[in-house]
Amino acid sequence: MNMRIQNDALLLKQLHKFYPKQNIPWVTLIWNTYYQNRVPHASREIGFFWWKDVFRLNTLYRGIARCSLGNGSSILFWEDLWGPVVLALAFPNLYQSAANPSASVQNIMLAPDLVSVINLPLSQIAFEELMNMQDLISTIDYLPDSEDSWTFIWGNANYSSKKVYDMAFTTLQVPRTFSILWKSQCTPRVKVFAWLMMVDRQNTRVMLRRRNFNVQSGVACVLCATGSEEDINHLFFPALLRCDAGKSCNLLGT
Repeated sequence: MNMRIQNDALLLKQLHKFYPKQNIPWVTLIWNTYYQNRVPHASREIGFFWWKDVFRLNTLYRGIARCSLGNGSSILFWEDLWGPVVLALAFPNLYQSAANPSASVQNIMLAPDLVSVINLPLSQIAFEELMNMQDLISTIDYLPDSEDSWTFIWGNANYSSKKVYDMAFTTLQVPRTFSILWKSQCTPRVKVFAWLMMVDRQNTRVMLRRRNFNVQSGVACVLCATGSEEDINHLFFPALLRCDAGKSCNLLGT
């Protein structure tokens, strides 16, 4: 799990180059090839496998970053947070009358008339929501000559994979045994050995079988003649299992 979060945090850096349309050849190529006049996260998966793998993280990216409106070409008008509220949630009755729920902000701003944006006629409630939405939008600056920009929830536009990684574990309580282990004065080799033992990742015969290694002589412990499986508990904690046979091969000497 830790490795996957680490990889995702590193890959998100590519999306931070992509969404603000940084002047990088591969960013320009993808936008011009796949997303002409389309919002990427409102489109079906497209492109080479490596890009699909990266782009599947767009929901996570948009969860930790808020868009500052430029020309609105990369933002969904109804479903993205580009103003004080998400319009689809704040004006649900009007949203149901939207001609294109996946329209970008740019599409809406450049629409020739209201009919091309909203399916008429409107109910009284939807009409009232339309008036309120127009008042809200009028307070937001629209910059047709600028690209959209993205600001992260930690308060700036500088992406940090470390901050994303740390965010994933802010609510987790570290077991006291692990804290004691890593803060101890033991050599790193001993710490790693103990950590592998505590998380049951030592290369015992049982673990090798779980990893699909061909253990030709079986998984029985080679230090005793009882036929017990060689796992973490048998080697290190025989007293807990009341395993008399294991005491002869206990690596901790208990």
